[in-house]
Amino acid sequence: MDQNRNEWFAQTYQKMYPIMYRTAYRFTGSAEKAEELVHDAFSLALSRQDTLISHPNPEGWLMKTLTNLAKNDRKRLSSTEISLDTLSLHIPASEDPPDIREWLPPDLPEEDLQILIWRFEDRLSHKEIGNRLGISEAGSRSRLVRALRKCRKLLNDRGFHL
Repeated sequence: MDQNRNEWFAQTYQKMYPIMYRTAYRFTGSAEKAEELVHDAFSLALSRQDTLISHPNPEGWLMKTLTNLAKNDRKRLSSTEISLDTLSLHIPASEDPPDIREWLPPDLPEEDLQILIWRFEDRLSHKEIGNRLGISEAGSRSRLVRALRKCRKLLNDRGFHL
């Protein structure tokens, strides 16, 4: 029985991967993001394989799952990505950029400070940050957004209204 399920899953994967990849690419415009979304959809399918194998339209389920993942990702990115520029920090121009620590609240937690440094001072991508932290690219984005929100709140509490 397990071999039949594995064969079914492998055949479904081979059949649907190219279609799903093209769909995800149209949503994202990014090959890397498209692969991630397709991987996430198939991971969900694998975790629900017992019910999916008897589903009346497993290919439709996969496409709907992929579409929902892509829409959720798009919503999250459009509504949560905050730029450090929105903090309205007026950092004077100089030959050597200042240490970002000088411009951020001293009571900002170290893990939040670190992700801000990696993203805005070291210019690391979310993928690189995720690799350093052992989390996904999406996890990196979420942590950055939370760090920026904490930073903004701490600055607002000190009278810097942003």
